[in-house]
Amino acid sequence: MEKTRKIRCFTTFIILIILIIILLIMNVCIGTVHISFKDAFATLYDHSDRVGRIVWDIRMPRAIAAMILGGALALAGYLLQTFFHNPIAGPFVLGISSGAKMIVALVMVFLLGNAIRVSSLAMICLLYTSPSPRDGLLSRMPSSA
Repeated sequence: MEKTRKIRCFTTFIILIILIIILLIMNVCIGTVHISFKDAFATLYDHSDRVGRIVWDIRMPRAIAAMILGGALALAGYLLQTFFHNPIAGPFVLGISSGAKMIVALVMVFLLGNAIRVSSLAMICLLYTSPSPRDGLLSRMPSSA
């Protein structure tokens, strides 16, 4: 029983790796400018021409960023479910997505509309100094009962 489970997990892992490689190649080859697999493979050695610049300056960074972001989102979902011991815990159920949308909207309205340049360090400091429900502010409010 344990041996068949290991074989099944290993086979699934290999299939997923092959699928990722195929989708990465498709992502690099398919676009507004069609690039054949042969031309994309040739850019490994010489990426100074137009096709090489398209592959290495535009499509490959975008594909790698998408893979990293997908892995990070999967890890974040796993951590949410593990932390709350709830298999359906997610950012929409917990309200994290709504809070993130509100912060993005506020930043766009107040900072981008006035063309104020704010560094990443300032935004991180603002994030960590803003009040949180965990601070206990809600528990100090007088109850109506």
